[in-house]
This record gives sequence, structure tokens and C-alpha cells, in this order.
Amino acid sequence: MIILISGLSGSGKTTVAKKLIELIGVGHVSYLHQDAYYKDQSHLSIEERDQLNFDHPDALELDLLSEHISLLSNGEIIKQPQYDFSTHTRKNEYKIVYPKEIIIVDGIHVLSYEKIRNLADIKVYVDVDSDICFIRRLQRDIKERSRTVDSVISQYLKTVKPMQELYITPSRKYADIIIKEGGFNKVAIDLLNEKILNQQKESGI
Repeated sequence: MIILISGLSGSGKTTVAKKLIELIGVGHVSYLHQDAYYKDQSHLSIEERDQLNFDHPDALELDLLSEHISLLSNGEIIKQPQYDFSTHTRKNEYKIVYPKEIIIVDGIHVLSYEKIRNLADIKVYVDVDSDICFIRRLQRDIKERSRTVDSVISQYLKTVKPMQELYITPSRKYADIIIKEGGFNKVAIDLLNEKILNQQKESGI
């Protein structure tokens, strides 16, 4: 069973994914995070990397992500790339991901990219006010990705917001389930977990 979780950057997609994994049991879930699939930009200077649009689908190897989802669903082990956000380069290491009966994938483009969207059994959109998403993104990028306040704000206005309006918000229409308030919506997450369990029983998983 393949579950896709999308929403704006900072909406709480990963929090929802992790809470679902806790409910289902880590031993039953293969988890992929779209952000691991950013293209390596080590051939560019630091200044050039800072000018790139990291919120456009072309910044990611989405076909590789699609291939990895398919491989896992066919019972094969994959090597998931690892990415360094402070330098915008891919690390020289991989994460081995083993196939499990449930595959959860989260990321801003997992519903907007048709090739990935068509693989899903359940499509989820995490719907949170854009102002809250921006504040969360600001806090995360400063704390976890060694960014400055000015650089985060500049990137948001230049690329993040326009790409949200062009790709992410419209992808909401493809969702089977919409979760308000993200990871704080315990009722919605419990209902989603119940849906997964019922679908497992129907499928004989």
C-alpha cells in the first residue's frame, strides 16, 4: 500500500508521516522523504547555488523517487540518497530502505507530479495556513539548515510562494483525504490510520 502525503512547505507533512508510522508500527512501514532527492549542485559555486529555485520540480530527481517507490512496492531494497541542505550538495552516502507492506512518502511535489501520484493507493494533503507554514519554515531553516533570516525571507518571496501557487496548492484537488492543522489533528490522523487498517484487511495485506 502506497500513501502519499503532500502540502505546503512547513505544513507538517513529515509530522503526520511520523505519527502515522508510530500508529502503524515502524516494522511495517518503508518511509521516503522527497527532500532526499534534491539534485546535487556541487558543480556550481555557492553563490550560484543560492540563486537556484529549489521549490520547482526540476530541482528534484522525481523520476528516481518514482522508481524507488516502484522498487519497494515490488519487494526490492533501495539506496535512498542523502542531501546536505547547508551546502546544497548530495552526501557521499546512502540510506538503505527495506521493502515493507506499507510505503509512506512525503513531500511538496508528491501529488503535483503525475508519475508519482499515479502510484498511490491513498493521497493525503496537509492543509495549514500559509502564514503558519512560513513561520515554521523560517524556524526550521535557521535551526537545521544554517540559514539566515534574510535569506529565508528572500527565498520565500522569490521562489517558495510562487511555486506554492503554481504547483502545490493546486495539487490539493488530487487528495483523497485533507488533514487540517497537520500533525496536531489527532482525530484526522487516527481516522487515516483506521482507513489504512481497513484497506489492509480488504487487500489481505
